[in-house]
Amino acid sequence: DLDKYNLTTTYSILGGLYNLTGEADKAIEYLNKSATCIYSSTQEFYYYVRLAQYYLLIEDNAQAWEYLKKAKDLSNSKKEVQKNLQEYDGVLKQYYIATKQYEKALEVQDHIISVYHPNDKSFIEDVLNRAAIYYEMGDLPQAARYYNEYYTLNDSAQISNENITAGEFAAMLGVERLNLEKSELQQQMQQRDLANKQRIIIFLIALLTLGFIIFYREHLLNGRLRISQKQLSEKNNELLRSQEELKYAKEQAEDGSRMKSEFIQNMSHEIRTPLNSIVGFSQILSSYFSDSDDTKEYAHIIEQNSTNLLQLVNDVLDLSYLDGEREIPAQTIADITGVCQTCIDQVRFKLKPDVQLIFTPERENFTMQTNPDRISQILMNLLQNAAKFTQEGSITLTYHIREEEKIILFSVTDTGIGIPADKQETVFERFTKLDSFVPGTGLGLSISRMIAEKMGGTLLVDSTYTAGCRFILTLPLKE
Repeated sequence: DLDKYNLTTTYSILGGLYNLTGEADKAIEYLNKSATCIYSSTQEFYYYVRLAQYYLLIEDNAQAWEYLKKAKDLSNSKKEVQKNLQEYDGVLKQYYIATKQYEKALEVQDHIISVYHPNDKSFIEDVLNRAAIYYEMGDLPQAARYYNEYYTLNDSAQISNENITAGEFAAMLGVERLNLEKSELQQQMQQRDLANKQRIIIFLIALLTLGFIIFYREHLLNGRLRISQKQLSEKNNELLRSQEELKYAKEQAEDGSRMKSEFIQNMSHEIRTPLNSIVGFSQILSSYFSDSDDTKEYAHIIEQNSTNLLQLVNDVLDLSYLDGEREIPAQTIADITGVCQTCIDQVRFKLKPDVQLIFTPERENFTMQTNPDRISQILMNLLQNAAKFTQEGSITLTYHIREEEKIILFSVTDTGIGIPADKQETVFERFTKLDSFVPGTGLGLSISRMIAEKMGGTLLVDSTYTAGCRFILTLPLKE
């Protein structure tokens, strides 16, 4: 049920995939279909790039260069195309390698490093690509040097991941300690409630028994009746004292819960302030010692670990805030397509080299009353998780509006490792990580589901999708 506006994108992607599998006839068939339904400059740009990739496949380098020039001219004249040049640069590098223009291929590779992922993990793969180009040039000493640098950076990344995991585990222990203290306080409250209820039951039984005796022997026990009334008054006083003790215990428990929230918020603030300083100064060190590889690497490790710890503090603070809120306000009129596009732009630099990021909105413009910051927070968590666990293929963000049901459905679909069927609810529990070697706090999905529920919606895993993982976010449409 695709509409005409998005049909050219699907044909173009199919053509690109057949290029990758080496099926040239299929590739040109679908690229020709794509050309018949182009409706925007961006679609035309991708058509030229993938057609150039096709001609490189069949070794017609002259035609490939013609279409690369058309794509470049289009990007120079259309501003909306200029932010989607990563695939063009990759095909341009393939062209220079195919035509043995290795120096230009190296220049394009350096441009890819500086523009798309200068400081992220993809830089390691860029070093490996440089080594491969030098090997094709026959410059074996340079190829050996970059292969050696690749193995060194890869080892450093593994050590950094181990340090991050150790830090996350220490933070988890601290949160678990707070949960244990909360559990002990709740248990003490329950014991007090049980003791008070037992006293009340015993008192009521005694009161009924005493009343029956008084009624039965009233004419013989007038004197004793006054004594019984005095005892009854004492029992009433005892009951009042028990109620006051119960009220006091409840107030103590509420004070303890409030103190816990204030403690987490204050500590999070006190931790975030020095962490922000560490992150900022580590960035300055990284730029200042740019000529020293070792110093720059150490500064980068400090910055990365500090950023991860800062994210953990933010997640714990957000979790504490959400625990105390019944619902999340949604009073802002927001452009949903714009919110989604912003998330796509922010997560693009975290993709693996062989992963394509796709956004297919149902409508070009759609506004609704909601909380755009919270929607963006959920979508960013889902897209970052998809980028983390997808080594190749694609990640697709889309939304669908169901007017009759008054709901909007967002979906994030990837071709990654997926989630086992028996773990699809477990991933929403706090501090749950299916792969302990992958960086992360284990709080993102838990926080995302809490936000969705407090906005009147749901967040779940689509169990019918088996080619990777698909998360579905459902939110109400407010008039």
